Order: sequence, then structure tokens, then C-alpha cells
Amino acid sequence: MPGSAEIQLLGSFRLTLDGASVRIAAPMHRAIIARLALAAGETVSTDQLIADLWEAPPTSAAGSLRVHLSRLRASPVGPFLHGGRGGYRLEDVTVDAVAFRRLLGPERSGVKVLAEAAALWVGPPLDGLPLVPFVRRVREELETERARLLHRLGKGHLEGGDLAGAIDVLGELLLSHPEDEEAVELLATAQSRAGRTAAALASIDAFEARMRSEAGLDASPRLRSLRQAVLRHESSVAPPPPPSSVTRYRMPLPLTPFIGRARQLARLEEALTRARLTTVVGPGGVGKTRLAVEVARRSTRLPDEEQWMLDLQAVRNRAGLLAAAASVFGSAEPSLESIATRLDGRNALVLIDNAEHLLSEVGELCSSLLQSSRGIVLLVTSREPLGVPGERLLSLEPMLGEDLADAVDLFSARAADALLGFEAEGAAIGTIERLATSLDGLPLGLELAAAQLRTMSLEELEASVRSGEPVGRRSDGSARHASTADAVRWSVQLLTPDQRAMLTQLAAFEGGFARDAVEGICQAGERPPGFLLDELAQKSLVAVARSEEGRVSFRILESVKHFARSLGGVPDGWRERHRAWFVGFARQAGSKLRTSEESAAAAEITLYRADLIAALEDAIRSAGRSAALGIVGGMHWYWFRRSALVEAMSWIDAALAVQDGPGSAGGPDEHADAELESEVWIARGLTLYQLADLPEAERSMQEAIRHAAVARRPDLESTALSALGYLATLRGAEPEVIEQRLVAATAAAARASGAASDFVALTEAQMLRSLGRYPEAQEAVRTGGRRARAAGNAWAVIMADTLAAKLLLDLRRGADALAILLPALRRSRADTDPVTTLIGLYLAAAAAATLDRNEAGAQLIGAVEALGRRYSFDPVANEPADFELYRRRVREGLTSAEWERMRAAGTSLSFDDAVRLVEELAAKLSSTRRVRHHDSIPR
Repeated sequence: MPGSAEIQLLGSFRLTLDGASVRIAAPMHRAIIARLALAAGETVSTDQLIADLWEAPPTSAAGSLRVHLSRLRASPVGPFLHGGRGGYRLEDVTVDAVAFRRLLGPERSGVKVLAEAAALWVGPPLDGLPLVPFVRRVREELETERARLLHRLGKGHLEGGDLAGAIDVLGELLLSHPEDEEAVELLATAQSRAGRTAAALASIDAFEARMRSEAGLDASPRLRSLRQAVLRHESSVAPPPPPSSVTRYRMPLPLTPFIGRARQLARLEEALTRARLTTVVGPGGVGKTRLAVEVARRSTRLPDEEQWMLDLQAVRNRAGLLAAAASVFGSAEPSLESIATRLDGRNALVLIDNAEHLLSEVGELCSSLLQSSRGIVLLVTSREPLGVPGERLLSLEPMLGEDLADAVDLFSARAADALLGFEAEGAAIGTIERLATSLDGLPLGLELAAAQLRTMSLEELEASVRSGEPVGRRSDGSARHASTADAVRWSVQLLTPDQRAMLTQLAAFEGGFARDAVEGICQAGERPPGFLLDELAQKSLVAVARSEEGRVSFRILESVKHFARSLGGVPDGWRERHRAWFVGFARQAGSKLRTSEESAAAAEITLYRADLIAALEDAIRSAGRSAALGIVGGMHWYWFRRSALVEAMSWIDAALAVQDGPGSAGGPDEHADAELESEVWIARGLTLYQLADLPEAERSMQEAIRHAAVARRPDLESTALSALGYLATLRGAEPEVIEQRLVAATAAAARASGAASDFVALTEAQMLRSLGRYPEAQEAVRTGGRRARAAGNAWAVIMADTLAAKLLLDLRRGADALAILLPALRRSRADTDPVTTLIGLYLAAAAAATLDRNEAGAQLIGAVEALGRRYSFDPVANEPADFELYRRRVREGLTSAEWERMRAAGTSLSFDDAVRLVEELAAKLSSTRRVRHHDSIPR
């Protein structure tokens, strides 16, 4: 068996056999090998070889050729040389020139492929060969092909933003083709965008001078126009602005490269810079969501500082829309007014996805947002327009006509993912074009089809699609929705019964899901659910998503979900398993929300939110009180930390209103149920405290104490008792009342054998502070802070810092209070905890007053009042005893005019602006005096 043979023609001729270079001394032998190598694997006739090797072939040329070939057969090349009188060929050889030409292929070759082709070129082609006829011809052909390659590669680098790559490639092209005016335009544009204005002008001027001296021609109007644009630093040739720091919420991170749609991307970006509401309309499966996400992540022309995505796939009505929007945006309650207030003053892009089934409701939400904030830009995807005044439409059509090349590229890329080594070339391109046309140019259909290449050849795939007639029977092009359904139907028909059963169950999930839920809820045949999930993902029927933190999740596109649900209902027991699994999940995830695992647990709850609510509704409908309480108890801290207080209250009260029934594990007199009851009543009390309903909060805590006694849980009893004491301090209760509650909470904590929480210690610190027992209060803050840090409870750590700052403010030690508050403010901002941040800012205002910086204090109070309205938070109503005092201290240091002016100035501050104001205040203090850090409350 012959080994490996490589022939280099793009540079000096070189033959390598099994990795070792082989010298071919005779010039004619090198020429014969080179000519056969250019047609590697194909037979070159004897007549063609003679014509290519001799300028004027002598009568003895055929005999001479046979002698040369006979000698080559006896050389190391012999095992690769085949043929006879009819012609000759080289087989099983790798030839760089052949690979070069294959990589160039059609015009749709990407930058990566073009760069790979350019790397094969190492010098003048066919160097070292005699100047026989074919050598001169092929050298000219290859030089021309390389010039086209460099032109396309340079343009690709420029369009892709790789300015350095464009400058290198185009500069190399102009060395050999200085007359290429378009290459000069591209080079000058790249140089100008890279900030090299002088180099860009020099490139244009040198070309003009050369054209005048050599051809007597002036520069074209286009080149002169480009020179003026460079001189004026017009936006088309100016360096791009530095990428802005955009904070993204729920904006997915695509797992696969975006293919094609260059014109549509540019049009959508342009629309977003000119209109405040743009709706991308098109049939299901045409790629609206992917286009919208891509332009949001890619664009540098949008002024947004934040980006939000509201996915309505699992939303069914107006109430669900408002609840979902309130959850995503973090508004205090699910109402248009609260959501609009939450986004007031933001420079934000809001992407609302899958709006077609709630057109009027989404239109109402969009109108409200546009009227409330000038900085909001809305991007909506829908199968139909919203019909809202000012709406700008972008119709996204299937990949047909001039976009058919994009369809081929998309299919080829997804096919390469499914089948390692797949390449679209030659006849395969025509097959893919026919396949894309049969699939109506829908990206969803193309991806579903490409996934089948794991088990079918390309020809078999085309035949299967045609036999299924997904869209071929339509001629009027008016049934795109049906086309999508047909593409899905065809793909589902290829599934095994187990895979089809699994798809039906996955379609029953309301939102996204991860592997653990699938394995805990779904059952389909004898194979593990996770295996079936992976198989469906490989077939593109289940979409895979990865968060920026790396968490993998899954979702089913609406078109696939709709079809799968039409196949029939879920099997018996699925709903019960779904409810039970999410009860357990809520309990488990909820227990992590006050630990170092809070971020990961909150991300899981966000992923499962739609199904948690569905399970909660199911429990409420089926009189499953324990299940309902389990879910709201687990989710409470999630709502609490996101200031979704009205939503939390509505679900807590709905769960508490459920009577015992068939879905309950038992009644509230049983220990387990009493424990649940106590936890939920505590959650209710804390929520009401944040909503500034202190009397009702106290009544909830009293209920919690009663159930904790039945459950024999002194830790819960001490939590509720200490919360009661804390609430008493806020409303200015008599010292005797506070003392009684402190004693009761301490006694309950002692019965818990040291298991009292960090929360208990910190609420006791507040009671001790209210009683003027500062050393004991400081010790309690130390204890609570130490426990909170050990547990990883970020909120309790900030609460400890807040209480420490209050103690220092009581002692008029404002500088020391600021030293504690500043890092706490940074942490609460990083945790996106708005209410805790607002409390910290108010305390910073009080610290400013103790330091005669009342102007800054008034600005901070104005900021808290304005920002607090977004979350229905009023610090004076929330903690009247403390915050009324702090407000009064700031006002006393200013005239009425100064107070109003500085407070009004503060209303325009964002959260980050307000935190920076605190940072500036602390920096000024540290530059004028040595801030003495308090030693009584260690950090």
C-alpha cells in the first residue's frame, strides 16, 4: 500500500512522501508530476499532456512522454501513478493548489475559509518548473485567483470589524495589483476606521498620482468622495465608538454562530436608531427572535445602558403578561403603572418576544412604556403587527431568492455540527438549494433537516423531505404558518415512539427546563429521560441555551410545542409528578437563597418560574394547601430580594386561602404542615413590612408564632418573635413592649440550642439599639454579621452593615458610618437588590448631615424618593422612627430654597449616580481628615 504523498505547487515545487522530501532532478519529470497533480484523481489524456508539455510537439513526443512516465513509475512516485496509452492520473495525493481552489469555491465562502486558502500560498506558484505551456497558463490563472481571494478576504475582514486583518491583506494585494481601485477604497476605509487618517489619505493620493503618471487618468468620483469623507471624519469611515458597558437581563447567549441575514441586521439596527418601537414580523420559524437577539448583542449604535428580554411564549393572558413583566423588570406590583414607573428614566432596550397571541395587551404595555420614559426603545417579535402608533415594521422573509445563499450557508453550518466533516461543495450545493426551497427557506425547517444528517445522506434527506411534501404542494406562498407546521410534522414523523412520547411531555412544560426536571418528571419507555432529551436536542426539536454563567437549559420553540401538544395529552400521572417535583424544587432552591448559593438558586427559579407558577395554580385548584404553601414558602425570598412584593402577597394569600383537600398531605395541626404554615406566615409578615403595612405585618408574625409552637420549632418561633420586636421599634412602641419581645425572642433562641439565625441576632440588635443598650447592640451586630458571613447570606451581611451604620449615626460618627455603608452599597448594587440599596443611600444622606455635607444629603434623599417610586418604596413609611429623623437632620442644615434645589437635583440621579455621589463624598472626607474606623463593630 502506498503511503502519503503531498505535492506543493503554491511556491517552489516540492514532493513529500511519508513526510520526507523527495528530490525530482529531471525538469520534465517535475512538470509531468505538476500537470497530473493539478487534476489529482482525474485522468489526463496523452494528447492533452503532449499539448501542455511541448510548445511545438515533435513527432516523437508520444514516445518521449512514455519514456518519462516509465521512469517515473520506477521512481518513488510510481505507487501513485496510474494509467496507460489512453491517459494518466495521480491518485491518493494531497495537492495544495487543488485544496486552494476547492476552498475558494462559491462567493459565499466565509472569512475563515478564505483565510485558510490564503495561508496555503507560500510563494510564486509552480516555481522551479520549466516554462512549458501549461506552467505559464496556470501561473497566470492562480495569480488571478489569489488576487480575487485577497480582495474578498480583505473585504470580509473589513465588514467583520477586523481592521488590522483588512489592512494587511489589502496592502499585500496592492503590491501585486497596484491598479485595483476598489482595493484602494477598501484599504483606505480600513485605515480610516482604525484611526489612521494620514495613512488612508496617503493610500488614496499615491493611487491618484500613479494613475496620472501611468495612464493619464484622474481618480474616480467615488474615490474623491471617499477622500472627502476621510477628511471630514464622517461616520461611515470614522473609528467605531468604544463598546458601551451594557447590563443585560434575561438576554440569551446564543450557542451557535449567526449565519447570513446581513441586510436584515443592518435594516433592523437602522430602524432601532430611528424609531422607539420596532416590530419584527414574519412567520413562525423564520428566525425573528434570533435576529432580534443578535442585533441587541452586536450593535454599537444603540444608546442603551441596559437590555431586557421579556419572553411571552409561556404567557396566556393579560394578568400573566403583567406578572411576567413585573418579574423581569423587578417592579413592585404587576400593573402597567408600576412597570412603567420601574423603567422611568432608563436608557434601555426592551425586547418583547413572541407577542402574536397577546397583540392588544402587548400594545397596551408598549404604549405605557413609551409614554413614561423617553429613554426606552422597544423591539418586538410577532407574527403580526401590534398596530400601535409610531410602530415601525421590519418584515423578515424566508431565506429564498437573493437570500437563498444564506439558506445554503445556514444548512451547511448546522449540517457540519451534526455530521463532522460535512462540506457543501459541487453538486451538494444544488441539492441544498433544492432542499431549502422545498422547506420554504425557513431557518427552523433547515435546522431540523440538517440534524437528520446523522442518520441520512444528503440525497436521502432530500428524498425524504420531498416525499413528506412539507411545502412543495403550495404554489401561492400564502401558507407560511402551515409550512412551519409541516416542517415540524415531517421531523416528528421520523422519531421513535419513545422520542415522540418524550417530546409530548416536554411540550407540557410552560417555560424553559433543565435536565433535572426532565429526569424527575418525565417517563417514556425504558430508556432514561435524559438520553431521549439529548436525542431530541440533537434533532433540533429541543433548543439548547447556555447562560452567561454557563448553565445549560432547554426550551421548545412555540411552533414545535404547538404541534407536539396536538399529538395528545400527557400520560397519567405527569401533572401530579410535575406538581410534586416543583414543590420539592421550591423548598430546596428556597433554602439556598440565604446562602452563598443564592445566585445559582435564583437563576434556577428564574428558569423554572413559569412552571413554578403553573404548579402553584394546580395546587390551589386541587385544594393542595401543603403543596401551595411549599411553593410560596420556597419562592418568597426570591420575590423579596427582587422587590416583587405585590406579586408575592397575592400568591401567599392565595395559598393561605386554600382549604385542606385531596391534594393535601394533611392538616395544619400536623407538625410538618404547621412548620410550613409558620414559614409562610413569616414570609407574609416580612413582605408586609416592606410594603409598609406594619400592623398587618405584626398580625402575620403572631400567626407564625402560633404555628411554630404546634410544629415545636423554637427557631421559627424566635424568628417571628424577634421580627415582632423589630416591627415594634419601627412604629415607636413603648420600651416595655420592646423589652418583652426581646426577652421572648431570646428565650426561644436559647431553646433552639444555638440554632437561632443571623436574622434573629440582627433583629435583636435593633431592639437593643431602640432601648439604648449600645454595647449589647454592637455585640448582637457582630454575632449576626459573623453568622451571615459564615452562611453566605448576602442580604443579612448587608443588614448587619446597615445596623452597624445606624448605631454609628446614633453616636454622630458619620465618617465611620460611611466607611461601612460604601462597600455595603456596592454589594447591594451587585446583587441588584434595589430596596436594600435605597436604605443604604438614605443612611448615607444621614451620614452626610453629621459631616455638614447637607447638600449631598439632600441630593441622596431626592434620589431615594425618585428611585423608590419605581419599587413602591417609601423609607419614611417603611421605617418611620429612623428615616424621619434622618430627613430632619438633613433639612436643618439647609435653607428651604437650598433643600428644594438640591433635592430636585437628586431626582435625576440613577442608582449608580447616587452610589458614585457617596463614593465622592467618602473620597473628599479621606482627603481632608483621617477617617477613624470604629473598633467596636469589627468588619
